[in-house]
Amino acid sequence: MKSKEKNIILAIIAIVIIIIIGIVVLISIKKNKNVGEPHSSNEALTWEENNEILELVTVRNDYYIVKNSVAKFYSYYYSIYNAEKDNYILDDEAIESIKKIKQKNIQAVYEMLDQEYINFKQVTVDNLESKFPAISTNRVNINKMYVIKKRTNVETYLVDGYLLDETTKSIDKFDILANIDVINGTFTIVPNDYVETKYSSIKIGEDLNFNAPDTIELNDANKYSFKNISDEDYILDVFGKLRNELLYNPEEVYNNLNEEYRQKKFNSIEEFKEFAKRKTRELVIAQVTTYQKTKYDNYTQFVCGTNSGKYYIINEKSLLDYEYILDTYTIDLPQFTEKYNAASADEKAGMNIQKVIDAINDSDYHYVYSKLDETFKKSNFSSEDAFKKYAEQNFGNKRLEYESSKQEGDLYISDITIKENETSIAQKKIIMKLLDGTDFVMSFNIN
Repeated sequence: MKSKEKNIILAIIAIVIIIIIGIVVLISIKKNKNVGEPHSSNEALTWEENNEILELVTVRNDYYIVKNSVAKFYSYYYSIYNAEKDNYILDDEAIESIKKIKQKNIQAVYEMLDQEYINFKQVTVDNLESKFPAISTNRVNINKMYVIKKRTNVETYLVDGYLLDETTKSIDKFDILANIDVINGTFTIVPNDYVETKYSSIKIGEDLNFNAPDTIELNDANKYSFKNISDEDYILDVFGKLRNELLYNPEEVYNNLNEEYRQKKFNSIEEFKEFAKRKTRELVIAQVTTYQKTKYDNYTQFVCGTNSGKYYIINEKSLLDYEYILDTYTIDLPQFTEKYNAASADEKAGMNIQKVIDAINDSDYHYVYSKLDETFKKSNFSSEDAFKKYAEQNFGNKRLEYESSKQEGDLYISDITIKENETSIAQKKIIMKLLDGTDFVMSFNIN
């Protein structure tokens, strides 16, 4: 009997030991899973597939829910400090109206704040204005967005972006948290100063350890809007971001140019900045009038035609991860090569003439010079600068139109009309020889 009791006790002890070992192993696994390296915005991120760690946002509609919520927050935030701008006559009635508008905006911002932030900053409706620094713009641009899903109803998004002031060309960077209640259609915001304090070094594959609410109750300010984003809506937004960055933040565009295109087109970032500056007038009024979408194995390409007749190519590798090509002649797009290979010799000559015209209309005389026949080049232009001077005098601020072409042996002769203010002022003949692939050389009458 005693032996039987002893065996039972030993069995219980063994079970307890196994349970303890299992707990230790689980703790070890959990600790190891949360170890990562600090990341920068330029680093390629690899996120573990786990709903308790940060992941890059990949769903277009989710991105726009968050972007619109952040934009709504900054719109009210901006209005607290800028209500006077819309009132040119500040009489007693206007001043009283501004006070009411400001108080309404303060209440709205307060109702969008997450409770943890309110506790962290000890924010009240009465002291909110003193807790928030003034901002000069509410134009939101987003670089990256990450999500962590720790609650059934609420998803927490980390948003890396900036506010762009188009008047002063200043950029105010921010990293904020947005909590999205997918059941109630509501949101809360945790502003930049909290994130800077709590998460100054975010690590890949980590749990943010943010105490997201289980649910977000609806109030007068925190309802988010949902819209199913079409390709057209999306490309208009992405092009708008590209346009603004070319105007106000060209370094960002330069860093995201297609590598082959950048190497062929620009010798330095300073040269690119000069290029962007030359396009200012065009970009200020630029609007997408047509676009073509093509899916490839590793990216989706959008070719955007604008109201100025220029083309911009956006290669989307993933949501918020783009590379740019800013013309259709410097490097050959896949659809151009496919069409070119299937074309007749006459059609190929015409396609190349269009490249030359596009380059001249874009003041890209380096490209045209690179296509000149060597003998012609040496006979007429001692250097690229000499050609540039000639081209600016004869082609600058003018429009070239392709009229017709004819074949003579292995050469193709094309008639070009030069117009100024819709009036024909000169004619040129371009003599072209087709080379291997899509390459060619050319000359023209210089008189």
